Amino acid sequence: MSEHERKAPKRRTMVKDRVGCVKATTRNLPEGPFVYGMKSPPDPEGAGEVISNWITADPSASKASVRSHIHSNILAIKHGAVTAKAARKFAEDHTHIRMKEILNAETNTNASSAFEGPFGQKTVYADESMEALIQAKYTDFTNYDADYPSLHGLVDKSALPLPRSTRASTMVESKTKSANKEEPKKHFTMKKFQNVPGKLNLPRSSAKKSAPRAE
Repeated sequence: MSEHERKAPKRRTMVKDRVGCVKATTRNLPEGPFVYGMKSPPDPEGAGEVISNWITADPSASKASVRSHIHSNILAIKHGAVTAKAARKFAEDHTHIRMKEILNAETNTNASSAFEGPFGQKTVYADESMEALIQAKYTDFTNYDADYPSLHGLVDKSALPLPRSTRASTMVESKTKSANKEEPKKHFTMKKFQNVPGKLNLPRSSAKKSAPRAE
């Protein structure tokens, strides 16, 4: 069975630019004066109206302190308030018992500030200089005008191999080739020039010239 050539679809991310030419496309584009995109109508208000009537967003409200009911109940029991009425009375008299995180954030102003950086991994400088990169000394311009990279060395591991030929397919292929085989065409020749025997006329040598002189 004859092998068929497989043509993979072109990827638009691999199409290269060419000097003086439009970048080649990989899609079937419409012909003629076709306009792409969606029509965008202008806004009713201009830039001047937007700047003059600038509306700012309302900032979020600051986080309010919340009472720590668990800590208040523990302190109430330690002070002898074992009933619900006594615990409620203790909480109303001691309103300064709040959540520990908020209390520390509001009162502890001398706490050490958090680490402000620098963050991330230290930069490791490469051996290539910026001048060589800008001047494109590491670029190969051999196939600069090619609009698509060469894929001759690409191996598609997901592609299945072609099926092997069978006895029946071989016979069908040979029969098809013999049927499609064209005989060589003969050039047109007029009938009077057909079957003409060949002639070779040699000049006759004279007997006097050929015979030797008798002395």
